[in-house]
Amino acid sequence: KATGANTDLATLKSEHKILQAKHDKAVEIANFYSGLRALSEELRGIRILGIQAGAEPGNVIMNVQLLHRYDIEFTLMLEHKDNLTIQSAKFLSNTLISGPPSMDDDHENPTVQIRIPSPDDLVAQSAGLRNGENLRFVLRECIARITAIEDRVQELSVLQTEAVTKIGSLIDDQEVVCSLNDAQLTVVLRLAPDCPLVPGSVYIDQLVGLGGFEPPTSPLSGV
Repeated sequence: KATGANTDLATLKSEHKILQAKHDKAVEIANFYSGLRALSEELRGIRILGIQAGAEPGNVIMNVQLLHRYDIEFTLMLEHKDNLTIQSAKFLSNTLISGPPSMDDDHENPTVQIRIPSPDDLVAQSAGLRNGENLRFVLRECIARITAIEDRVQELSVLQTEAVTKIGSLIDDQEVVCSLNDAQLTVVLRLAPDCPLVPGSVYIDQLVGLGGFEPPTSPLSGV
């Protein structure tokens, strides 16, 4: 009987240890969630949709909505309450930003469309930042990137109504070719990543007119 009682006691202790570990993990995640909610109040345009334990020990999955329409999923490594690293981040919602179609002589021209880049580069850049600042950095830069692309799509949509344009891929400095038929000019513009949010973020790469005239490269001040 004593042996059986000892066995039962050992089993209870083992089960209690497992339950305590689960409870401690739940408390840790709850505290982490509360901290993130406080963080979201500091950052405009951010809403935490949910947070849960990941498949791997120490992993936390956090879903965030940016600017009320872009959902992004973070995989975080929570080794302990003072050590948070970002393992990955990916958009869950559609990342293609489209402008309104333009009309020219009663014909509908293609809509300007630019896709939001993956945040992988931002996650990599955040690796050297201290705890807490890494997540702030990625969230802040994602919002800035989305805002810049939304504004750029609107600006290019307006430009499309005024000139025949060819829009290149969004790789570093984006190339935009404008053909001004009335002036017999072709202008090749270079758009920096922060265009149009920052003045001087658009540059004339080439300007070719009738007879092949081509002035030197210059920035468009105030743009």
